[in-house]
Amino acid sequence: MYTLYKPLQAVNTIDIHQDWRSKTMNQPKFFATKSGDVLAALICGNGSLSCGGQAMEYLNANTSDGASEKHVPVVEMEGGTLKVSVGSVFHPMTTEHSIGWVCLVTRRGWQLRALPVDENPVTEFAVARDDSPICVYAWCNLHGLWKTEL
Repeated sequence: MYTLYKPLQAVNTIDIHQDWRSKTMNQPKFFATKSGDVLAALICGNGSLSCGGQAMEYLNANTSDGASEKHVPVVEMEGGTLKVSVGSVFHPMTTEHSIGWVCLVTRRGWQLRALPVDENPVTEFAVARDDSPICVYAWCNLHGLWKTEL
């Protein structure tokens, strides 16, 4: 299981003096502890994070592997609504193995939706007319972070 909110401690200073509106700053970076706590943050530069005394590791998103048909977000855009289904074959949604959340990154920011267990891993996001989607992330509690570029 994962937790999105816990007290964090910066171990090293993180340089935040770069342009916060740059493309890399608009995209969240994801970090996790060995116990499964996950943090989404807008940061730049180098540094270390810890949560509850545990070091947090940067998560590299998977885009494909042997299980990609159940993990990679599938995206459909209709008008101002972006629909995300996790997997071309729906991912299992049990307490033991599930997609915890989906995150949409757009040119103007990002939105995160938690997904309930025992329901299909599908969610929708509203996208403003003057905005455009960049990518979608999905978090599997057993197999980590997955990403689809748009």
